[in-house]
Amino acid sequence: MSKAMKTITLSHSSFLEICCLLDGTFKPLLGFMDKTEFDSVVNTMRLPDGEPWPLPVILDVDGETARSATSESEVLLVYQGHEVAHMSQITCFSWSDKETSCKKLFGTTDTIHPGVNRVLRQQDWLLGGIVESVRGSRLWEHQGLTPAQTRKIIRERGWSSVVGFQTRNPVHRAHEYLHRNALEFADGLLIHPIVGWTRSGDLRPDVVLRAYEHMIRFYPENRVILSGLRTAMRYAGPREAVFHAIVRRNYGCTHFIVGRDHAGVMGFYGEYDAQRMFEQFPDIGIEILEMRGPRYCSRCEQITTDHSCSHDGSDLLAISGTEIRRLLREGQPIPVEMMRPEISELLIQANSRGELFC
Repeated sequence: MSKAMKTITLSHSSFLEICCLLDGTFKPLLGFMDKTEFDSVVNTMRLPDGEPWPLPVILDVDGETARSATSESEVLLVYQGHEVAHMSQITCFSWSDKETSCKKLFGTTDTIHPGVNRVLRQQDWLLGGIVESVRGSRLWEHQGLTPAQTRKIIRERGWSSVVGFQTRNPVHRAHEYLHRNALEFADGLLIHPIVGWTRSGDLRPDVVLRAYEHMIRFYPENRVILSGLRTAMRYAGPREAVFHAIVRRNYGCTHFIVGRDHAGVMGFYGEYDAQRMFEQFPDIGIEILEMRGPRYCSRCEQITTDHSCSHDGSDLLAISGTEIRRLLREGQPIPVEMMRPEISELLIQANSRGELFC
């Protein structure tokens, strides 16, 4: 039967979206958004039924594919020659006004913004429809724990409180500070770095994951879960913070850390805009831990925040992924106050092999 179906070949990005739809990462979504869902999400950050959902999940295609697909009751989605999923209840609509979408999603139409740039390069027609995995195909069971597998581990360990931690950067001292604070009150911690698409100039996801594999040796083994989340960074700042929280709720987290400039890029968002965004979502179903931006204080001789330390100026060493990437690009050493020497050495070695940056 599948051989007679109209087939659509998926890009890598679309394949990752399919994976997240099929394994429940994007629950309650059952497929790619139709026009009603798309418009509702872009304009209100909610699905038509009122459920919080701030970012579109779409399948972009060319005009010919859109026309032919909508004449079918079902199409077959294929990735690298493998049958992945069937899509039914197919609709299509034109994405002609991408700039308006970008303004609402990212707060800008500036093409230097990686999210805007990515949207403007996508095709001009969007297909909506319900997706179901092809019987017998396990291709969508991508590397990394699924929500169901993660929740099973949480149940087996008897955790009643679980904190989710999102990152696209290698682990540094500020991250470690946040992890340890979370472990002081919660039963467990899910460290969940993005390992899908990231912009040029970010560190490669496989290197980020290796750094975390090293770091978790410093934590109690039975209190931390480390797994990559195979979805794309959208660089949508406050909207993406809400998206990240919903995804971690689906993975069984009861709490989610939102820190300084969550999912931000290149100064497009305010430092704590993401935290304020959650005021609009009291019904999100996960508790938000609003963490201040940690820094190293030379007078306190430890990692602090502006809530726990009054020092300023030359006493403080800012710790951020942006600064660490700059040091690595320029071949400068990373201060031990900013990152554990073992981790910085791992990154330096990857850089010397040309395996560090996207």
